[in-house]
Formats: sequence, C-alpha cells, structure tokens
Amino acid sequence: MSARIEYAPGEAWCIAAGRVVLVCERDLPPVRARALHDAAAAVDSLEGLRTVLDAEPAALLGLVDLDDRRALLRRHGVPATADDAQLPERFGADWALDDADPAATITAGGLGALAGEVLPLDGGVVRVAAVRAAPRPPAPEARSAPPVAEAEPRTGAFGETLPPAAAPQRIEPQRIEPERVEPRRVEPERVEPQAIEPTPAAAVPAPAPAPAPAPEPEPEPEPEPEPEPEPEPEPEPEPEPEPEPEPEPEAPRAVEPNPIGGLIDSVPGFIRPAVDLRAAPPETRPAPPAPAPAPAAPPAPLAADGDHDGMTITAEQARRLQEERASAAESAAQAAQPAQPSAPATGPLVLSTLCPSGHVNAPGTVQCAQCGAAVADGSAAQRPRPEVAVVVLPAGERVPLGRGVVLGRRPRSRRAPDGRVPRLVTVESPNEDVSRSHLELRVDDWNLVGVDLSSTNGTLLLREGAAPQRLRPEVATILQLGDRLDLGDGVVVTIEPASSGQTS
Repeated sequence: MSARIEYAPGEAWCIAAGRVVLVCERDLPPVRARALHDAAAAVDSLEGLRTVLDAEPAALLGLVDLDDRRALLRRHGVPATADDAQLPERFGADWALDDADPAATITAGGLGALAGEVLPLDGGVVRVAAVRAAPRPPAPEARSAPPVAEAEPRTGAFGETLPPAAAPQRIEPQRIEPERVEPRRVEPERVEPQAIEPTPAAAVPAPAPAPAPAPEPEPEPEPEPEPEPEPEPEPEPEPEPEPEPEPEPEAPRAVEPNPIGGLIDSVPGFIRPAVDLRAAPPETRPAPPAPAPAPAAPPAPLAADGDHDGMTITAEQARRLQEERASAAESAAQAAQPAQPSAPATGPLVLSTLCPSGHVNAPGTVQCAQCGAAVADGSAAQRPRPEVAVVVLPAGERVPLGRGVVLGRRPRSRRAPDGRVPRLVTVESPNEDVSRSHLELRVDDWNLVGVDLSSTNGTLLLREGAAPQRLRPEVATILQLGDRLDLGDGVVVTIEPASSGQTS
C-alpha cells in the first residue's frame, strides 16, 4: 500500500496486507485473522475487497488503495473521516462505499484515540481502537544520498590496496610465544619439606609450661577481676521497664474495634456506612429542637427579674416569644422533611442518599444529579429508586427503563424481575434484520444493563471514543448514558438521562 498506516492500540482486529486494510470485531478468532491476512494480500480491486468482506460476518471496515482513488467500505455505524472531513454515517449490515482522493488521509474507528500515542503498521495483524491511512512522505528525498558515491571511487582505489594488506595479517601466527621459557623447574623448590614435622618437636616444649600450674595459686590476684561487680550497673537496665509504656499499645487495643470496622468499610464501602448512617438521622432530627428549649429555661428567671421592674415586658410575654421561636424551628424542620419526596419514585427499594432538596441519588454521589447541591452526609438508607434513564427510539419517543424494556419486531416478555413486567416496544424492520425479541434494556440496582436476546444479526454498541462492540448473546453488558445501540435495518436507539418528572 502506498499509504502510511498508523493505529491506536485497542481491542478490534486490524489486518494490513498488500493494498488492503481490514478492521474486524474483537471476537474474531485468530485463525480467521490469519486467513483474512492471506486473502487480503491477493486483493487488487474493489470487487476483490467486496468478496473478502462478504465472506466475513465480523468485518466492520475495508480500505483498498486503487490506482486512481482509495475505496472505503463500512457498515454498523463505524465513524470515518477523509482529510478531517466527516464521512456519512453507515448503519446497518449492508456495505456502503466512500471514494477518496489517493492523497487523502483516511481515519476510522474511535477517532479520539488517534490524538494520543500511535504506532506504525507496515503489514500484519494488530489490535486497534482506531486506524489512520496517510500519504507516505516523498521517497526521492532519501535518494539524495548518492553524493556519497563520489567517495566510492576514492575508497575503491584505496580498497584495491587494502586486500593485500590483509595478507600480512598472517604474521599473527608468527607470534611464537616461547612460553616454554617459563622454567617450571622452579617447582622443585619443594624444599618446603624442610619444615618436616620437626616443628611438632618444637611444639613438644609446649607442655613445658605445664609446670605453670604451680603458679596457679596466683588466683589470689583473681580478686582483681572482682571489679566485675562493675557490671552491677547492669541493674541500670532495670529502669528498662520504662518501656512499660507498652500500655500505649494498649491504646491501640482500645482502637481495635475501630480497625475492625475500618477493614469492613474498606471493602463493601456502601454496606457498613449505610447501617451506621441510618441510625444517625433520628439522632439529628431531635437535635435541632433540643437546643431551642434549652435556652428557653434560663430566660424565665430573667423575665421574672424584669417583672419586678415593670418597665418593658412581662415574663408571660417572654415565654410566649420563646415558644413561638421554638414552634417556628419545629415547623421549619417539618417543612424540610416532606420536601424529600420531590418526584414520584416507584422503583424497587435500593440503597440511596438525599440532597437537601430531597432528590434521591446513588450511594457515593457527592453532588446531586438533578439540582447540583451537595448530597447530605448521613442520609444513606433504603428508598424507592427514581427513574434514572430512558431509551430514545428512532422516532424520538422516550421510553423509561425503570421496569425494563424489550425491543423487537414482535417482542415478548420472558421474565418479570421483582414482579414488574417489562415494557414491550415494537420497532419497524422492513427487511426483518431486527429479531422478534431482539434486545432487553433494564436497570439493576443503579446500573444500566443491555442484553442481546440471541438475536439473528446481533446488536452493536456504539460508544463515543471507542471502537464498535458487538454484545454477547444472553450476557449482561453495562451501559453508559449517551451509548447508542444498532439493532440493524437502520434502527439505532440512544440511552439518555430521564427528566426529573418522568416516571415508569
């Protein structure tokens, strides 16, 4: 291929051989990747490329470098550009053709990945998130090296004399190293045997000091070692019991109950706090009214003192004012409590948190998803889950996912989790590319889940910044807000956040 191929590493398969670049889904078996590489090496026309692509159901894209243009075949919504200009979207299972100038730069896949580090590809099979085919730099510039040839005749002339120069190198064997000169005769200097064990005879006098036992009565000076009581200061280490501040580790022993809780909290972060925090709210609710009546008691004697003056306000009036203030505080607290159910939440009971306005949020949320306010600490508890997401159909209809949705030409409900019957949504499919019961969308706890119901043509997940991914049949796949799902026959649905007033 005359183009320079670059790619961003990912999960999809990319095969480059001869004039062709192919991109296939990540589920392609390696054996098929090798076979496609061999087949692509023989392709030199658009018809040959179509033949290879039609024989591989997992193929997503094919690019062939022709003499007068570059031909690009795509399907299943793979995004692509030519010289940074967005090419038309190509959804469905049929191949769509785009022609580009031979000098154009073609990019395809998760285009955002090409903004980072990319790797070159001269041919072979790699795993990619996106691929780019750009013109190669002009090769003639590299041929400017011929001026070096001018030196060649000079070196050639000198080179003719060099080979004979190599012959004298044979002189090296002439290095007759008379290593024999090393007089190994020195070895007979084994005169060492002169030290023949007469030395043990010398050792015999060693018993001569044996008479020394006579002076052994000298142990009398041994009292001199009696200064050994000097080690008696060793009792000084007796103050070493000072490390008896080991009771300090006893302090951590008191903390031991807390570390146990810490270990539990670190793994199931939402379970442990939820239990502790549920008990906290009832303590906080009586807390505000408690301080209000507390100041009410002392002013009574103050008012009594003022009653003696008869100047301004009576004790009864002061008590009334204090009671009014206390009742106002209670009414404010009561007004805040009913604000919690801001929107009808009819979903199953799930662990959740509240913002000051009473909006229900997922555990661990720092900022409310509806109003942006900080989520109150200590509000974790089991509550009915509100509507969190909807699926937007091609016609623009928004269907809530709270109780689950089954999409297809003639969908049927296969199960009813939590006693709730999934909503059945019929989509148009003139070519019957969409199966009767094709795709299930639901919310598990707080997670958006999509399941391909063993459909005939499969379901393709299109996520911004990532290569298209085919859902595995009967396997739950975690979805995100903004994901698009291609069911075939032009039916593409989108996952979007639910509005605050939308219900199941």
